[in-house]
Amino acid sequence: MRAAVALVPYFMLAAGCGALAIAAPVEPGPTETQMRAAFEESLSRQVRNALDFAAETGGPEAVAQIRERGHDRFSIAAFRKRNCRRLAEDGSHRCDFVVDIELVTGRMQHQLTGRFIPQPAQLVFVQDA
Repeated sequence: MRAAVALVPYFMLAAGCGALAIAAPVEPGPTETQMRAAFEESLSRQVRNALDFAAETGGPEAVAQIRERGHDRFSIAAFRKRNCRRLAEDGSHRCDFVVDIELVTGRMQHQLTGRFIPQPAQLVFVQDA
């Protein structure tokens, strides 16, 4: 009987921790759909920047060659959110995800980590270095 009485504080502690875990707000971060849209916008911006650079250095012919070959096109074939952690300094989330990108040369899969930053109009993705 003495052992059972000694265990009561541990049960109370476990019950208290469980209640706190249930009451604590869950911060799951952005949804997979929001992350996918932000990542896709980031890739589109990079393609536009590459085309601008090609136009500056190689002229319209260079841009035409890139477009003819389809090297300016991509599609997101699959996107899977792994996990997210909230960053206290600006309300952004650092998230891990896996993405399959369909290119003219074939499909490539990458596991990436980056920040998803809330902006007034949309979520913005910044890849970790």
